[in-house]
Amino acid sequence: MKQPNHVFSKADPKEVAQFVEDFYQSGALQVFFADIEDKDGKQFGESLLVVLPKDPSARAKLFEVEARVDTVFQNEAVQDKGQKYLLNGLE
Repeated sequence: MKQPNHVFSKADPKEVAQFVEDFYQSGALQVFFADIEDKDGKQFGESLLVVLPKDPSARAKLFEVEARVDTVFQNEAVQDKGQKYLLNGLE
């Protein structure tokens, strides 16, 4: 997100970068940009993929961040069901 040719479709890059930082600070194992398309020399990311830890307290913090992301991306709320990943995309 620090490169001008890396953008996130339909979302403020600074806000998306902050979400990535928030996920890491809350205990995410890894955060990836997914659904990337190349167009006119730019790479447009459409989704964030968050690798979740097993620790319940870290997971709770991550789902708090997820709730904020869901609001901004206008996604349905996601509940912790023991999944390994969170996928946040723009619908």
